[in-house]
Amino acid sequence: MRWMVERDWVQVSHEMAAMVGAGALPQRPWPAEPVALSYTLGCVGTPATVRWHADPSAATLGDDQLLLIVSASAIERLFGALPEGRDGAFHITRELREIALAIRDCDMPEGAREPYRLAKSIELLCDTLRLIGDSALVPVLGESHLSQEGSVAKIVKLEHAWRRLDGRNDDGFQVAPFPG
Repeated sequence: MRWMVERDWVQVSHEMAAMVGAGALPQRPWPAEPVALSYTLGCVGTPATVRWHADPSAATLGDDQLLLIVSASAIERLFGALPEGRDGAFHITRELREIALAIRDCDMPEGAREPYRLAKSIELLCDTLRLIGDSALVPVLGESHLSQEGSVAKIVKLEHAWRRLDGRNDDGFQVAPFPG
């Protein structure tokens, strides 16, 4: 019989848990009315992303390296609403990736590791949902779920970003392009 290592379980509260690392999902009770954010932290040739799961299950969460399982009612209470759509994937910022890596790669002694990961999980949840709510994360190609409401604003934001990357500002004047 082959033994599968379980991911680390971080019980943040009765409304939130984090699962860290690779392996099987821990056989623990999830928060009521769960929704999830799953993070792929990237490597050479693979972008760092976050995926929103409106109806998570062990089958839909896959092999992502960090999972946040949260009660939908807690998100609505804290942020006013759930992200649009049933599922969606976004490229994450360097700052979000650094928070997620700090959770995954924490090498503190066990007594300090648990509260550190707990606090960082809350920070990651709040920053991710704030950026999704502000439409500040770029959807993963082919996974964008633009609704009619707000889609023009999202397209305009993307247009402004492309202009800036191309070395132009919104007035058409040449500006210094981003390095890289």
